[in-house]
Amino acid sequence: MAPDGTLATVTAVAAGKRNMFKTVFHWMPSFVYVFLLFLGIELLAGDVRGVISIGPYAVSPVEILYSFAFLTSTFELLKVSTPAVDSVNEAIVMALFAGLMVVFLVLGLTTSLHIFRNTEFLVITFMALIQSGFAFKLNSRTLKRSIVDTR
Repeated sequence: MAPDGTLATVTAVAAGKRNMFKTVFHWMPSFVYVFLLFLGIELLAGDVRGVISIGPYAVSPVEILYSFAFLTSTFELLKVSTPAVDSVNEAIVMALFAGLMVVFLVLGLTTSLHIFRNTEFLVITFMALIQSGFAFKLNSRTLKRSIVDTR
């Protein structure tokens, strides 16, 4: 390190940029990305159940959507599983977005928003609801265990 502290300054600036990036994406539920992927698949792919051949493999856009939704929801549960940290705010944000997806599902069933009137959106809405329920349960378990450990 230089005597004027330039390496320390560069490190602090880099850490500040990482923290800003972390705070923006920390509060955004992963199902926002799943929702955007769903909209992209619905708008760009004519047949969402059509098969795309990649070498010897055949995959449909729906399988990609379901796999992405499962992986992101599983990884997002890691945000609320930190022991001794109250992550109920993250769980509330997950539940609010799941509620927004339910509103879109109901609008798709009752109005002319046909893009939300299909099985794929129903499945990812259920996945979001289940994920938010697990987030509350996992957060309470980690807090309960940390309270027991401190006694």
